Amino acid sequence: MNLLTDHSIVSYLKLITTCTLTSIILLAIYRLYLHPLHNYSGPRLWAITRIPHAYYVATGRLPFKLAELHERYGPVMRIAPDELTYILEEAWQDIYGKPQPRNTQLQRDPAQFVSSPSGAKSILEEPNDEMHARMR
Repeated sequence: MNLLTDHSIVSYLKLITTCTLTSIILLAIYRLYLHPLHNYSGPRLWAITRIPHAYYVATGRLPFKLAELHERYGPVMRIAPDELTYILEEAWQDIYGKPQPRNTQLQRDPAQFVSSPSGAKSILEEPNDEMHARMR
């Protein structure tokens, strides 16, 4: 009876190990070949896992390593499974710049809105942009 229990434990451990290794391999294949960022250049290990990135952050050497990698892979580079880094000057404005002024709302027909019996309008019912902005 003890032999049967030992055999079943070993079988479960083999199954768990096989499933874990299979999932790690499938995740690595997905991140390298199917992920939306797979077309960007960069170190393959960095594209699979965040471990190298975390190591260089922990040691305080990340900026130096990124500069070295940018020399090798170019101005746009994948440094993690879900992260890109840019050294292009134009990218700074595109990423962190102020948004362009958006178009004002279209003036809506006041007849579309049902107001309260007293005639007062709430911020949601105000069709005029200037009045809406003042209320806000």
